[in-house]
Amino acid sequence: VFFLMIRRPPRSTQSRSSAASDVYKRQVQGLFAKESNKDALLTEFESLITSEKDKDIPDYLTCKISYDLVKDPYLTSDGITYDLQYLSHHFARSGYVDPISKRNLDSNRMVPNLTIQEITNDFIERNPWAYDEQSAPVSIM
Repeated sequence: VFFLMIRRPPRSTQSRSSAASDVYKRQVQGLFAKESNKDALLTEFESLITSEKDKDIPDYLTCKISYDLVKDPYLTSDGITYDLQYLSHHFARSGYVDPISKRNLDSNRMVPNLTIQEITNDFIERNPWAYDEQSAPVSIM
């Protein structure tokens, strides 16, 4: 049995921007059809630009293995926080070695990172889009 972890780069607005720009173009076209008021158009553009700026997940809330928002953050003895799901997959493949520092880890010294969990919960409440499209490891037999 071989395991393959599909890694994707950190979330950015590039993948959402192309789809979002199509939606925005349609909204702007609707504004032109309804009214030719420059002020309304400028206000709409400003609100769209402002909302798109806030669609990045901070690095400290992402798992260093999957680059996704952490669901169940655990702190290793090296002081690095990972999502427990991805850390468990890593341990199954590579043994108890830290994925970043490559140092041996003691599984008994890993603890839930409650601070990051609280910050993540608050971030999700304010940004529900951030919890969409979570990637998962794929196993290949």
